[in-house]
Amino acid sequence: MKFLQIIEQYSGQLTEQDQAGGSTVQPPDQVDEPAGIATMGNLLKKALTMKINDSDKYKISQLPEINEKNAAQVIDQLISIMKTYSVDIDIDGNNNTSL
Repeated sequence: MKFLQIIEQYSGQLTEQDQAGGSTVQPPDQVDEPAGIATMGNLLKKALTMKINDSDKYKISQLPEINEKNAAQVIDQLISIMKTYSVDIDIDGNNNTSL
């Protein structure tokens, strides 16, 4: 499934949840997200700005669809491909990104 198809599939399904007592979370009372969500955000941010060469596009196309059983392994493979373009997966403040 293509990235944009995944985003379209889940858009509209994500809703804000109430805190105990019925009040909604308002800034600055933000709740910390799990580390995995933060890492995924950084990966997506970098992926959307990378200029990938044809051989890496092929490698990525050969990866299996990510599911609950293989997510850690496939994400590690994606990170290793991304690290060939720059060491840091977070593009902020990194002069070695492929922007």
